Amino acid sequence: MKALAMTRIRGWGPFPELVRDMAGDRALNRILQSHDLPLSVLDAPEHRVPLAKMIRVMEAAARTIGDAEFGVSLGSKTTALDYGNWAGYAYCAPTLGQALHRVCRTLWAHESGTKMYLSLREHHVVWCYKSGLAGYENTRHFSDHLFETMFVFFRGFLGEGWRPDWVEVDYEKPARTEKLSALVQNEILFGRPNYGVAVRKADLGTRLSGPLPFARPITSLDLVAPRDGKQTAFLDDILKLIDLRLMDRIVDLDGFSRALDLGPRTVQRQLSKLGYTYKHLLEIARSRRAMAFLLETDLPVKKIAAELCYDAPENFTRAFRKWQGVSPSEYRAKAQRSQ
Repeated sequence: MKALAMTRIRGWGPFPELVRDMAGDRALNRILQSHDLPLSVLDAPEHRVPLAKMIRVMEAAARTIGDAEFGVSLGSKTTALDYGNWAGYAYCAPTLGQALHRVCRTLWAHESGTKMYLSLREHHVVWCYKSGLAGYENTRHFSDHLFETMFVFFRGFLGEGWRPDWVEVDYEKPARTEKLSALVQNEILFGRPNYGVAVRKADLGTRLSGPLPFARPITSLDLVAPRDGKQTAFLDDILKLIDLRLMDRIVDLDGFSRALDLGPRTVQRQLSKLGYTYKHLLEIARSRRAMAFLLETDLPVKKIAAELCYDAPENFTRAFRKWQGVSPSEYRAKAQRSQ
């Protein structure tokens, strides 16, 4: 399958709330739908979407709101908690240097298809992030929203007054940089191949100086382990994306393909190489959601059929018999008797 950078929705942080406050619910919904993302993404922080989609949605929000430095505004409201246990695991490292190694080594816990690494310079280490999309996407607002959280991370070890000696960004210098310049208060290197924040090597041995910004210590056991094999991991992300669209009662192949930035024929061809079809994956998503509805809710079968986008209840019943060998009502009754 075509390699896609996928990122957890929680990486948006307070994005929905900020857009609602500045432009309203309709604007937020319109932005998501115009980029073929189901509204259910707002309630599924652990699910993944293509990183390119997140970048485009942020750019669209900036245009809608009319904020040339929207990314900086978004970053100012983002916290480490918005990145979940991935950030918590880094904060719990004994020193800043070990924390940086942890966050780079476990990027898989947050997204795939991107790279985070430490670039050694003479007296500094640059914490670098490379999306692989610079030059293909307008990454400005996405890149800018990362700064505040990274600075707060460093200040947890180095104190509230810490500032980077310089930062690097993967886009050319725009017309307006007032908010970004005020945030960085030092040199900004534009047009670099990666995004980065410089920290002095002499500071890497520093221990966390303030309180842990999480309710409890986080270990590697708290991170969601990567699935075995890239194909399995990608198929899992695909199934989750299908499931999110299903939650919004949308199951068309064309819209799904657009959500992946691919054409329908390309999606079918690439899935075929992995031994699947879109119809098969949609059936898997429908079947596991159907069983959850039957076991965990009291929704009538007719309602469940509608939730799963079946034209008629009898079509759902026919499909369910194929999956489980019994009707939905029989499946539910059997489960209730065994409780």
